Amino acid sequence: MKLEQLTAPSLRDLFVKTIQDAIISGELQIGEVLPTEREFAEQMNISRSVVNSGLNELQSRGFIEIKPRKGAVVADYIYTGNINTLTALMEYKGIAFTKESVRSILEIRKFAELMVVDRICETATEEDLDVLGKLLGDMSAAKTPKEAALIAFEFWHELAYRSGDIIVPLGIQSFKAPVITLWERYCKKYGISEMVENNRQLFDYIAERDVVSARACVIDYMDKSIEGDLEIYDT
Repeated sequence: MKLEQLTAPSLRDLFVKTIQDAIISGELQIGEVLPTEREFAEQMNISRSVVNSGLNELQSRGFIEIKPRKGAVVADYIYTGNINTLTALMEYKGIAFTKESVRSILEIRKFAELMVVDRICETATEEDLDVLGKLLGDMSAAKTPKEAALIAFEFWHELAYRSGDIIVPLGIQSFKAPVITLWERYCKKYGISEMVENNRQLFDYIAERDVVSARACVIDYMDKSIEGDLEIYDT
């Protein structure tokens, strides 16, 4: 077993998480004016530089808006948010994986994966297939849902990169955290072997240059996850 060094969260990270969680949970309401930097520092016993850096980070995540002469205000993060907001929402323990939110992410994935399949079936080299095959083997040997989910992401990112498309790999990378979260959830509910089998079947079609079957494979397992037998949203 390889052990990794443990590090404690910084005061800035703890500050950001505290305020972010309060906003997501509704404890802090949209439009509510936050305490000043001085008030935060005094009440939480931290420096104003930590507060300032943390507030700027919360603004970059779409959770607050810093207005001149008014201070920091809780933003309507569904409207002002970005991929970092989505990541925070997916990682927040109290939020439900509703059918609507999961479906939106999976529909985007489905569109991207079909684009990748169209290209990779035509362009895949033996080197590409060797790399993808090794990742598939690593996925099959994964001991935990988290490990399997991380390798599954790497498999699909590699697939997108080797397809020759410029945009899709960047899009997949930007959705890394929420996609891994959903794959991990899938593995916990249905088992790692189910996810491995889906990707193995797709890999076989790609190796055979069978784009029709590869597309059908993507559509089948994505539709099952969206509204079929393998749903991963909260009921």
